Amino acid sequence: MLQTLHPGIFFDESVADDGANVKVSTQVAVNYGQQSISNAPTNIGAFVGTAPRGRVGEPVLITSWTDYVNEFGGFDVNSYLAYAVKGFFENGGTKCYVVRTVKYNAGVKSSEIASLLVKDVTGTLDSLQVKAKNDGVWGNNISVAIDDVDETENTFTLKVYYKGVLAEQFVKAKLDTIEEEAKASKLVSISVLGTEIPKAIDTTALSGGQDGISGISDSDYLGDEAVGNGLHALDNVKFNLVAIPAMTSQDIHQGLLNYTSLRKGTFAILDAPMDMTAGQVATYVTTTASLVGDFGAIYYPYVVVSDPIGVGKNPTKKVAPSGHIMGVIARQDATNGVWRAPAGIDCQVYGVIDLDHNVSDPEQDILNPVNVNCLRKFDGVGIVAWGARTLSANNVFRYIPARRTVTFIEDSLEANMKWTNFKPNNETLWSMIHTNVENFLNGIWVNGGLKGDSPEKAYYVKCDGEINTPDVVDAGKTYCDIGLALNRPNEFTIFRLSLRS
Repeated sequence: MLQTLHPGIFFDESVADDGANVKVSTQVAVNYGQQSISNAPTNIGAFVGTAPRGRVGEPVLITSWTDYVNEFGGFDVNSYLAYAVKGFFENGGTKCYVVRTVKYNAGVKSSEIASLLVKDVTGTLDSLQVKAKNDGVWGNNISVAIDDVDETENTFTLKVYYKGVLAEQFVKAKLDTIEEEAKASKLVSISVLGTEIPKAIDTTALSGGQDGISGISDSDYLGDEAVGNGLHALDNVKFNLVAIPAMTSQDIHQGLLNYTSLRKGTFAILDAPMDMTAGQVATYVTTTASLVGDFGAIYYPYVVVSDPIGVGKNPTKKVAPSGHIMGVIARQDATNGVWRAPAGIDCQVYGVIDLDHNVSDPEQDILNPVNVNCLRKFDGVGIVAWGARTLSANNVFRYIPARRTVTFIEDSLEANMKWTNFKPNNETLWSMIHTNVENFLNGIWVNGGLKGDSPEKAYYVKCDGEINTPDVVDAGKTYCDIGLALNRPNEFTIFRLSLRS
């Protein structure tokens, strides 16, 4: 039963079978301000993984590959995260959150920030602490020098080197301003510890930086709600698609599906376990892990990409497809709408050289019925996403666009209908709700987002005294019933030939 304890917007999904069309009826316990409904975003990504640098345990908004490199340090031999994020942007993604995770012990991160204490001019007390901007061994490559110490003016110059190259400097700095100045640094933060300026020092390295990935486990990627790390670092940000690239244990897969089922505005992209055959993947999904969930999909096989940090001439690397697929979905959303399946010959996967395994028709005959989406390579077309199924056991949500269309509608209503809360609960309010919702759904239908050759066949909206009876009004509720005729993508085109002699 739907619980309505706090004022707000609520959704109660049920399935209605009217023969020709399967409709999803949504009851909206309706929430101040705006009286028109704009489209909620559908293509914001989210990734969790390890990185050589960057903020730990918090979601960092990234809007380009350059942003990622500046924050998290680029490619890393110990992680697939960078390859996934790059694939996301190469394929049409424009915005994502990235969470760097590490090994946690009793909720405490094991990574450390490199630092250096600098004595004051008396040589007896600490004047400054210089710390790397964030955790990791990378900070041990930072060194600082202090010169031009002027005790009369109480100024000094602090120079910051990275891997022996002068990167930043603070000229004629003062104790009362150096902390604020250092906030603009991409390498260090500075804390004033004493009342005397620092003494001059030759170039001296920071030390103590630790990556904190030794012994990292599935629980560190999934995180803990109380700690707010790993996947749970995303709890308070809005995103639509999420992956933990190349992490393919049963616990990771089930954890992602559990998370997205609770946060119903999100959808998980899972990577099939590496180096499995098609038959093994089918067994894993159906029997070993028994993966079932409305808000997730799984993809096979891995893709081969150019590896900028690889060894040898023109090195390549086999990487998880989740980041590239999230980019394809984002591109399809922007081009054709969330209701268009992110698969087909117009859904080419960019930034890849090849597939780790070329899936055959007989192999996809095994995988498609158990809801594993394949990447395929076709002559004259290239590498494409060639599957659009969720892991749902519910036929209504068998396909990704069906599930995500309903999510999009719910997100848009939630974001735009708060003006309805605390208005007088009467015919005027019901009429306003009806008009706004109907106009919104009509726009979706006009753009091909709902099935039917007329609005009447595509959707219905009911918000009136028949369903908002006196006892409903006395309970502080307003019901708006919505019916949706969802599109289904065509998977099988069959030409039936009649032959005559």
